[in-house]
Amino acid sequence: MRISIVTGASSGMGREFAKQIDALKESDEIWIVARREERLNELKSQLKTACRVFPLDLTKQEDIDILISALASSGGEVKYLVNSAGFGKFGDWSEVSRENVNGMIDLNAKALVNITASVLPYMKRGSRVIEMCSVSAYLPLENFSVYAASKAFVLSYSYALRAEVRHKGISVTAVCPGWVETEFAACAHNGDKVNGPKRLKPMTSAEKVVKKAVRDACRNKPVSVYGITWKAMHLMSKLLPKRAMMLLWHGMQKRK
Repeated sequence: MRISIVTGASSGMGREFAKQIDALKESDEIWIVARREERLNELKSQLKTACRVFPLDLTKQEDIDILISALASSGGEVKYLVNSAGFGKFGDWSEVSRENVNGMIDLNAKALVNITASVLPYMKRGSRVIEMCSVSAYLPLENFSVYAASKAFVLSYSYALRAEVRHKGISVTAVCPGWVETEFAACAHNGDKVNGPKRLKPMTSAEKVVKKAVRDACRNKPVSVYGITWKAMHLMSKLLPKRAMMLLWHGMQKRK
């Protein structure tokens, strides 16, 4: 049995990944994972592929154990693993709560590594790992420091993991979108002094970003970046000093 696992599937990018993997018709079952069970059940009703709902908090080891125990009992192999669970909070070191700081590290980085390492034994030649990253991985971001650092970790991890599993015929692709029309921005705004960037355009649809990400994963590309603007930012981050890139970001900030 071929299984595809999508975390963060209750909304945004994860939800779109589940829909597009469903359309590929390469899976016998799609396992959707997130905390909001009602959202997962709503998504399940929209998928044509057989679907299992896992309402789990991936920052808790016991919840990850539930998922992996089910995988071990299934006797199946994992075709796609999409790690899309994650969140960010705008604000400087004094404005973002310690709970949110630890939450970003735990979910964006630690849980992603834990899930990936736990699922890899069930993947075979031709299987694909898709790690949700961000263009914020390319440079330190004032008032978005922890989120950007967590995504820089994911990008570095994805490159290294790709080399480690290449001989098994397993691909690893880091998806690095810019601003996407999802719930992310609303969640990221703290409502304190910092509102984040004042120019969020060009906003891109999750459908377009995910379509390219799946295509790039199937082509075994290490990184997927959608759109000329964000590809240019990727290139600029390689050519310009970090200080110059941070000044550009600073100019985008707005305060109440």
